[in-house]
Amino acid sequence: FEQIANAAGTALALTNLAILAIEQERATDGVDNASKAKSLLMASGNRMLLGLASVVLGEAHLAAGDTHLAAREFEWIAQAYTESN
Repeated sequence: FEQIANAAGTALALTNLAILAIEQERATDGVDNASKAKSLLMASGNRMLLGLASVVLGEAHLAAGDTHLAAREFEWIAQAYTESN
């Protein structure tokens, strides 16, 4: 996906890798991959995938034991994704 400059595809692959890393107890890799995915999606306008990457990033922070960063991520999601938007 990177070779064809497909941000959504690259971000989705990174998000899936983040989920796998969390499941394999490699939380730091999960944080890295989810952070990269979120960064790609912030500029893309793809709010559905951005929401997914953000939730996975919050979960990765929790798996890494960083409750402060997890809370910040979930708070951002709650503010960015309301019923009205």
